Amino acid sequence: MMRQKKNRGLVLQGLDHVNNQVQQLQHSIAGIEILKAAKFWREHDENSAGFLKRQALTRKNQRSITELRDPTTDKLCRDQYGIAAIATDFYSTLFTPDPTDSVALSTLIRSIPGHLKIQGEQQESLILPIDIEDLLEDSKKTRRLSSPGPDGLPYEILYLVLKFPLLHALIETIYNEALQKGKFPKSWNETIMCLLYKKGDPAQMKNYRPLSLANSDYKLFTRCLNRRIVTTSTQLISRHQLGFIPGRYITENGIICQLIMEDAQRKWTIAEQREQ
Repeated sequence: MMRQKKNRGLVLQGLDHVNNQVQQLQHSIAGIEILKAAKFWREHDENSAGFLKRQALTRKNQRSITELRDPTTDKLCRDQYGIAAIATDFYSTLFTPDPTDSVALSTLIRSIPGHLKIQGEQQESLILPIDIEDLLEDSKKTRRLSSPGPDGLPYEILYLVLKFPLLHALIETIYNEALQKGKFPKSWNETIMCLLYKKGDPAQMKNYRPLSLANSDYKLFTRCLNRRIVTTSTQLISRHQLGFIPGRYITENGIICQLIMEDAQRKWTIAEQREQ
């Protein structure tokens, strides 16, 4: 079209075709963005009836557990201590790891190709000392108004504590001993477990989802580790892995499948027409 811009007739003749192609491309891009936006808003519970639904669910989930059925004896327990014991036994059994075959584990590790292993510089980047600037930056990205752990310290107050200069040396010492020596404060091993009712019989333990509330300073430590791991592992993960990777969207796989099916259907229709 640029070559024939002086020939207005040819330009106008091809303009409709180009406009149609641009329009199709815009519709495709808009469809992708709609899917991404819908996924984002669903994850954050932002929808037209979201407020009323959240209010109803919050009230429903906040109700106390009045009885539980013991999975071993199938008897109902209404005593608070008995209910706590049933929940403790249930999740202790559920979360107890199965024995690991060390030989099979070693064989699996040795079978990993060299180009999929973290190299020396990458390994060093994972254990670089944590400084106060790292913690402040990660703290800015935390979710506000989230429920605190047993110490009752929310992210908003923790951020103010991190900004206090006299505490910087102590804070860096605590976090770096945890990172490099595996020495953790006792409070980091303390959590509050809340049981959120899902559906079905409320007396059955399997119908509850456990939610652990950990202390904010511990969650900030894991957030720092996660950021480093993601930065390094993204280079090792296949480009076809779209889920749970920053900047990638699993909805794209659905779109690709849809396009493949539409293309196959179109070619099948053309083949049928030719046979006729």
